[in-house]
Amino acid sequence: MKPQPMIDTTTCWTEMDRAAWKPPERLTVSEWADKKRVLLPKTSSEPGPWRTIRTPYLKEPMDAFSDPDIETLVLEFASQVGKTEAMYNCLGYVIDQDPASVLFVMPTVDLAKYTSRNRIQPMINASDDLRDLKPANADLFTTMEMTFPGMVLSLAGANSPASLATRPCRYVFFDEVNKYPKISRADEADPISLARERQKNYWNRKTIIVSTPTVETGQVTIERNMCDVQYVYYVPCPHCGHLHELKLENIQKPDDLDSDSPTYLQEVRESAYYQCPECREPILSIHKTAMLTAGIWHPLTTPPPVIRSKAYLLSSLYSPWLTWGDILSTFFMSKNDPEKLRNFKNSWLAQTWRDIVVSKKGSEILAHKTDLPPLIVSPDAVALTAGIDPQKKGIYFVIRAWAADYTSWLIRYDYLLSWDHLYQVIFEDRYSIQGTDNYMQIWRAAIDTGGTIDEETGLTSTEEVYSWLREHSQGVAFGVKGASWNMVNKIKQSIIDRMPGKRGVPIPGGLIIYILDTDKFKESVHYRLQQPLDKPQAFFLHSETDEKYARHITAEEKVRDRKGNMTWQKVRKRNDYLDCEVYAAACADPEWLGGIQVIGTQIQQSKQNAAHTQQQDIRENRPKWVDPHKNWMQGA
Repeated sequence: MKPQPMIDTTTCWTEMDRAAWKPPERLTVSEWADKKRVLLPKTSSEPGPWRTIRTPYLKEPMDAFSDPDIETLVLEFASQVGKTEAMYNCLGYVIDQDPASVLFVMPTVDLAKYTSRNRIQPMINASDDLRDLKPANADLFTTMEMTFPGMVLSLAGANSPASLATRPCRYVFFDEVNKYPKISRADEADPISLARERQKNYWNRKTIIVSTPTVETGQVTIERNMCDVQYVYYVPCPHCGHLHELKLENIQKPDDLDSDSPTYLQEVRESAYYQCPECREPILSIHKTAMLTAGIWHPLTTPPPVIRSKAYLLSSLYSPWLTWGDILSTFFMSKNDPEKLRNFKNSWLAQTWRDIVVSKKGSEILAHKTDLPPLIVSPDAVALTAGIDPQKKGIYFVIRAWAADYTSWLIRYDYLLSWDHLYQVIFEDRYSIQGTDNYMQIWRAAIDTGGTIDEETGLTSTEEVYSWLREHSQGVAFGVKGASWNMVNKIKQSIIDRMPGKRGVPIPGGLIIYILDTDKFKESVHYRLQQPLDKPQAFFLHSETDEKYARHITAEEKVRDRKGNMTWQKVRKRNDYLDCEVYAAACADPEWLGGIQVIGTQIQQSKQNAAHTQQQDIRENRPKWVDPHKNWMQGA
């Protein structure tokens, strides 16, 4: 057989042929991002080419995704430290370097649509390499499904089980898993299990799970604890080189700052520094960039011989965009409010929040009694608030005194038989300040407007309260109502223009009612009951507080329902003093027109004015003392 001539491959292949057969570059995710990812002004504060060196702590987690041995990657990060951008880098790497079917799961279908239009598709269009892979047919590049060579990218919402069980996929991306809704149907699995079922036929499957933590039973925390190894980021001290994890307790402020100053938080923001736990030298915010660059991921436990899953934990202390002062001042603004503190722990420290209370005994409540007798106000108090709960045959109320740091004292609680008695309590009764000749009166009172029908008059208690407030509120007494839904904030103003019922009589000028998230305020009350008695927000009772009050306070417990949610449930019939404490706490809360913070600021200004007046009088040889509380108290 006549031999065939050799084909000269250097001349017969076109450039298009060469490009088609050229093997992909061997890149890690971080290398790919540095070469091909572009950040847009619409979604980034630093638009332009991606630079991993800006957030060096993202390099190892991203490169773990491109490691063929790693099957599951979990990022439990604080908010706004780059975890979502790292996930988009992994997605871009898949499309360009290792294509296979992808399922990208968001908490809801609507959020998936938003993410596709505003984050994923703009990312693809901004990169020359990714844009060249888009299909020519626009029907193959839609909001919820995008086709690329060798793969299909599908987006789904965790609230739609059907969208999670449509087709096999090698890659699954889970974003903000702690915000996924609970599956209500008994015959459906949870969203993560449903999506992972799509991967069973792939030996080289990969899953990335990303979220800010919430509670200890949150999904990202569960997934993190199931990983073979967990890592935290260690950085070196610029003075001694000591490698350590950044922690909030090491952020310090100068000792001479006055916490009562109206500019205190600004001074903290400008002067805070980090103290090395080893050499105790101060580390300034300008040192952070070099520390991050030299940092390493440190395993919390000894890694096993074979690692198939990795988890990474990172707090906002590592953010290159935040100073030590930003973090410490935010903590100071949050620490006196359980809801804000919860957000700070989750979104800033990347720590889980432990539910504050499940149950509490009456004896534990009475342990908060002091030697202060009823009707006597601590000299540290700046205001008195009252919580009032009208019932069918009488009216429950509590009166609580508040210091500027939200330490509080129970002054009085009782059961009244008439609205005339309530008028006297709110507007006429006076409460002596311990060790002085001064007294205080109620600054703000909150009256529950929901209730039962009076069989004698035919009026609902709501109508009765509305009518009483229209006549007697005097800018001191206000109507409140518990919300029947989960509120973003704890307090919301609402204007009522008619009495209850379909044929309710119009209310001329309307009536302002404050809608309360009572669950959050119950959380606040029990949070304060957990505080040490020598710390801010301590919750004190007067010396004659009895077991009946304690039984009311413990009449509701926070328990976990069948869906895993923590809810308040009654364990005893009477919980009226607990409701009253909730309303009294709402009066003092900053979300109610500034709360007692307004009084604290004005008293501080009054003290400064008093000091200035005293100095001026001394110069004029006319000594005079000005009562710093004179705007809030009256002489006996």
